[in-house]
Amino acid sequence: RAHEYVTDRAPSPTLEQRTEAVRTACESMLSKGVTCASDMMTGYSDLEDELEAYCAACLAGSPVRLRLYLQWSPVFGPRAVGKERLDELTSAMDAELCRVAGAKIFADGAISAGTAAIHGEFTSGGDGKLIYEPDRLTEMVLTAHEAGWPVSVHSIGDRSTDHVMDAFAATGEPSRHRIEHAMILSDAQVARLADLGCHVAMQPEFLMRLGHAYFRQLPERTARLLKRAKSCLGAGIRLSFNSDRPIVGGDPWDGIRTAVERPERFDPSENVTLAQAVGAYTRGGADANGDLGLLGEVTEGALADFQVYSGEPSKSAGPDEVYVGGEVRYSKRAHSMEH
Repeated sequence: RAHEYVTDRAPSPTLEQRTEAVRTACESMLSKGVTCASDMMTGYSDLEDELEAYCAACLAGSPVRLRLYLQWSPVFGPRAVGKERLDELTSAMDAELCRVAGAKIFADGAISAGTAAIHGEFTSGGDGKLIYEPDRLTEMVLTAHEAGWPVSVHSIGDRSTDHVMDAFAATGEPSRHRIEHAMILSDAQVARLADLGCHVAMQPEFLMRLGHAYFRQLPERTARLLKRAKSCLGAGIRLSFNSDRPIVGGDPWDGIRTAVERPERFDPSENVTLAQAVGAYTRGGADANGDLGLLGEVTEGALADFQVYSGEPSKSAGPDEVYVGGEVRYSKRAHSMEH
């Protein structure tokens, strides 16, 4: 928390500065072919100020569709923004362009910092940290669920994910909710996630950018099996890919390439096909945000934002798997229709 002592004392940006920041981020994402993005930490600094900025960006015509996951505390905590005020802040938004999609909770930390809650021990010592005790986590998930909110829970370690699955199961409707990351999974956990029907969102680009830290912190056998995308798809889990930018650069094609051909040392048995990787970024992404029917598929009635891919097919793709499908995207870099 050392950085918080600095950031808490920095002057708060104005509405104009916040709105310009949203616009700048959207233009950056659009340049990478992204036309729909989720802010998974809305309310981190000030929920009312941030929602006002998103509303202003929306009214000005945001070039990227925005889905907001609001931090649990400013919505349901003791100093929460009231429902009437939330409705007031979001009522002017064009829901197709910008809307609140759910609530966000953090269940543990990260592998590189040794704070993800794991079964076993990091090479640097310790087994990580749960942000909340299991009973409290379940209570928080139930509070949001009973208020009608989908919940996304950050959970990287396998110990943390066990508690998140317990919390989702307690709602009686686990398919409404989503685990973000799920980096370490056992066979039994893959099977339970499939049984629960909840959504799982992974970030393949992490393996490319942060692999050195994972192998430094985890036993080789554990690190090799991080992000078991193929196993999840094979089990029938509702899977999506995203970037978690600005943790990494966020070009979807970097994530697609990494998912199709995992970097050296990572188990290649978890590689997915090009079609599966594209589908996880497109249809899977729309499913994660509750946007199926509007985004994610080239179907009648869906929005026609699309990216034309002019690169070469992956070595892992079969002859019937070289296509661009799913959520339609546009890229300024596209220059042909070879595929």
